Amino acid sequence: MASALSVLNTVNFIQKIREFCNYHEWILNHIDSKSAKLRFQAPSGNTQTLYMLRYEDTVEFSVPSGLAFDNLSEVNGDISTYLLNRNAQRKFGFWCLEKIQEKFVISVMHNAPISLIDVNYFGMISQALVAECDQFELKIAQILNS
Repeated sequence: MASALSVLNTVNFIQKIREFCNYHEWILNHIDSKSAKLRFQAPSGNTQTLYMLRYEDTVEFSVPSGLAFDNLSEVNGDISTYLLNRNAQRKFGFWCLEKIQEKFVISVMHNAPISLIDVNYFGMISQALVAECDQFELKIAQILNS
């Protein structure tokens, strides 16, 4: 399994992401030379989607939450404060507003130099972002239901 442990680079993106997913026994939903998509069953039972976008020497990992707004003025100040506080506590990933299909979506994201991404880093970042997004969605559901 030595090849699965080697580092990702700009030439072997498709091959390595497939190997990394196989190593972790994760299902790859989509891949091409610039992007990948995986779906995870989170501990809560929710499904979380992880997107990876490859840029020249960086990979962007992104897990969009289910919370989306038509315009920025709709974003609740308490939510923004909570997410800024979470950003200060986190070692991996950060919360942001990402424009997806004309909506402003609250997403947890991580950008990494492509040269750092091996099978362990890939697994750690993917799991951390999925868990963080799942916890956020559970917190929002709890607030809305109280």
